[in-house]
Amino acid sequence: MIRLWDNCDEIPHPSIFSLLLSFFLFSASLLAATQLPTTEDINSLSDKSKKIYDDFLRQSFDLRLKNEFNNNFVDGADKENLNKTAKTASDKLAGIEQEQRKLKQIIEDYEADDWDTRYGSTGLWKKLSSGLYTTSLYKAETDFFEAVSFSQRQKAVELCHKIIGRLDALEEVYDSAYLHYIKARVYALLAKDDSLYRPLAKMEYDRLLERSDMAQSLAFRIEIERVKLVGEEGTARLDIIEKEIAGSNYANDIELVLSLAFLNRDLGRNSNYEKILKYWSQAGNYVGLLLHSVLVNKMREQENFSKILQDITVFEAELVAKFTMKIKAEQDSSLLPKLAAMQKFQTPLILYVTAIKIAKTEPERAVDLLIKASKLQEQNKSDSLDIEAEQLAKQTFEFAHAMYIEGSVDCPCVLKSFENYSEISETGGMSEYYYISALKDCNYPEKSRQFLQNLANKDKGYWSGRAKLDLIQQDIEIYRAGDKVVPDELLIKLKNFASECNTDNKLIKQLKAEALTTYCGLLLEKNDENSAQQVLDILTEDNINEPNLYAFKSTALQRLGQRLASAEYLLKACRKDNCLYTHQAMLLLSEIIENIDTLAVQQNNFLQAAENCKNLAQISFGCLKNPQAGLYLAEISVFAANKNDDKLAEIGKLLDSLTTEANEQTIDIIRCRARLFGEQQKYDDAAKLWTQICKILQEQDLDTTTRSFQWWRAKYYELLCWSKLPKTEKQQVLHTIEVLENTFNDIPLLWAEKLKFLKQKCSNSLSASDK
Repeated sequence: MIRLWDNCDEIPHPSIFSLLLSFFLFSASLLAATQLPTTEDINSLSDKSKKIYDDFLRQSFDLRLKNEFNNNFVDGADKENLNKTAKTASDKLAGIEQEQRKLKQIIEDYEADDWDTRYGSTGLWKKLSSGLYTTSLYKAETDFFEAVSFSQRQKAVELCHKIIGRLDALEEVYDSAYLHYIKARVYALLAKDDSLYRPLAKMEYDRLLERSDMAQSLAFRIEIERVKLVGEEGTARLDIIEKEIAGSNYANDIELVLSLAFLNRDLGRNSNYEKILKYWSQAGNYVGLLLHSVLVNKMREQENFSKILQDITVFEAELVAKFTMKIKAEQDSSLLPKLAAMQKFQTPLILYVTAIKIAKTEPERAVDLLIKASKLQEQNKSDSLDIEAEQLAKQTFEFAHAMYIEGSVDCPCVLKSFENYSEISETGGMSEYYYISALKDCNYPEKSRQFLQNLANKDKGYWSGRAKLDLIQQDIEIYRAGDKVVPDELLIKLKNFASECNTDNKLIKQLKAEALTTYCGLLLEKNDENSAQQVLDILTEDNINEPNLYAFKSTALQRLGQRLASAEYLLKACRKDNCLYTHQAMLLLSEIIENIDTLAVQQNNFLQAAENCKNLAQISFGCLKNPQAGLYLAEISVFAANKNDDKLAEIGKLLDSLTTEANEQTIDIIRCRARLFGEQQKYDDAAKLWTQICKILQEQDLDTTTRSFQWWRAKYYELLCWSKLPKTEKQQVLHTIEVLENTFNDIPLLWAEKLKFLKQKCSNSLSASDK
C-alpha cells in the first residue's frame, strides 16, 4: 500500500485537508458537467466549415473572376458585394473556429484513463486539430478577399497584416503549401501599394515551386499567381502550363482555365488568350456572359461605357454576341446595336446576331445589317460565323420578303436585298419569283415582266412553270381590264400548259389545277353548251384534285342538264370546303327539287343520287341555317328515305321545326308535307294537301285553257293518293282521268304517261272486281 504521507507528523491540518477535498470534489463535478466531444460533434463542425467556405466560393465566383478579368469592370457595388460576402463568411468561420478550439481544449484537459481510447487511437483529436487548421485557412482566404475588395486601402493593409500574423501562427502548427499560397497572395496584394513586399511574395512563390506536397491544381494556381507577380519574365511557362492543364484531371476546372486566360490577356498575349477560350468553349461562354453583364450595367454611364468598349477586343465582343444569341431579346434591348454601330465591331457575326435580335422591332435596319454581314463574309469569311456568304445573302432576301409580305418593310428594302443576293450567289427560282413580285409592286412592270420571261425560259421546274402561267394570266388580265373578250389563243395556251404538267410533283400539280381553274372559268363565262362540254372533256378524274375543279365540273354538268351528276361533283367540292359552294348548291337544289319527279324516272340509280342530293342539302342547311335550305333537305330526304319509318319520322320533326304561321300555307311547305304523308301511307291527308296545291295553282293561272307542269304534278299525286284509299271508287278516279285527257291536249309527257298508267291500273282493278 502506498501512503501519501509516511510521517504522521506531516499529516495536513484538518482545515487544509478539508480544503483539498473540496477542490477535488469541485473539479470532478466540473468535469462531469462538461459534455465530452463526440465524433458527430467534430464531424459536424468540419462539415459546417467546408459548407461555409464552398458557399462563399460559389456566391463570389462572378465577382472574383470579374475582378481578375479586368479591374475596370468592377464597380463600387461589385466591390461592396464581394466585401460583404467575404466578411459574412469570415465571421461564420470565426464562430466555427471558436467552437473547434473549445472542443480541442476540453479534449486536452481531459485526463481520464480512457483518453487514448476516446481521442488518441481513434484519431479524433488529430481530426479536430486538422479541422481547426483547415477552418483557419478558410478564414484566412475569405479575409484575403475581404481585403481585396476594401475601397479604403488602409483597411486592406491592416487586414493583410492580421492575416499574415495568423498565418505565421498557423505555420508553427503545420507548414502546409496552401498556407504559403495564401500568404504569397497577401504579400502580392500589399506589393501593389508597397514594392517592399514584392520580394517577399516572390520568395513565397519560389519556395512553393520547390515543394511537392500539394495537389496538381494548387501547383497550377501557384505558377499562374507567380507569373502575375513577376510579369513578362514568367511568360515562358504559360504555354507549358496551358498544355499541362489540358492534359490533367483539372481540364474542366473553369476557374483555373479562366485565371490562365485572363493572365494571358493582361500580358498582351491576345492570341494565346483567344486560343484558350476557343479550346475551352465553356470558358469562352462564361466570358461572354460576364462581359454582357458588365456592358449592360455600364450602358447608363456613357463615359465608363465608352472606356470599357475601348478595352474590349473584337473577339470578346463576338463572345458577347454569341451569348446574346442564347438569351431572350427583352433581356438585351440595345447593347448589340451599340456594338454594331462601331466600325471596330462590325464583323459578320456581330452584325448577324444584332440583326436577329432587332428583326422584330427594326426589320429594315436588320436587313441592312444582314446585307453588310453577307458582303463582309464574302470578302473574308469569318470563322466565328458558320454560315457561307451565299446562304447568308439568301436568308437576308427571304427575311426581307417575309417582312414585306407582313408590311413591316417597304418595297425598295426587298429589292436591295435581292440585288445583294444576286451579286453574291446564283439565285434560285423562288427568290427570283419573289423579286419579280416585288418589282411589280414597286411599279416596275416592264422590268418585272422581263425577269418573269427570263424565269419562264429556264429549265423545267416549278418556278419556271409558275412564271409561264403568270405570263398567260397577265395577258388575260390585259383583255379583261379593257372589257375585251379573251381570245381562244390564250385558252389554248392554258390548255397546253395544263397538259404539260403531267407529273407527280405536288407543286406542279397545284400549277396544273390553277391553270385548269382559269381555263374552265373562262369557258363557263361563255354560257353555252359547247363550252360546258369542253370543261367536261378536260376535267377527267385524273385532272381533278381541287374543290373548285369539282365545282366547275358540277356547273358544266348542270348546264348540260345532268343535274344529279352535277350534285355528285358539287358534293365532292363541298366535302373539301363545306360552305364555299353553298350558293351554287342552293341553285342546283332548286332545279333538282323542281324536276325531281322527272329525274326519278330517268335516273337508273335514283336512290344513290337522292342520297347525294340529301347530303348536299344537309351541308347547305348547316352552313346557311335558313328555312329554304331546310325545306330542300326535308323534301329530298323523303325520296332518300326509301319508305324507312324512322327516317320519315325524323323528316317530320325537321318539317315541323321549319313550319311557321307565316309559311304554313306556302306551296313548298304543303308539297313537302304532302310527299311525306304519301310515303307514310297517310293517303287521305296527302290527297287533301295535293288538292289544296291544285286549287292554289289554278287560282294563280290566268289561262283557263291550260295547266302548268306543277299543277299536273299535284293533280296526279292527288288522284294517286285517292286511288289507294279503300273507300274510293276506282271508277270515279278513272272517270276524272278520262275527263282530263279529253279536256286538255297539252298534258306534259311525264304526267300524261303517269296518268295513263294510273288509269290502266284503276281499270284493271275494276275488271278484277267484276269477275
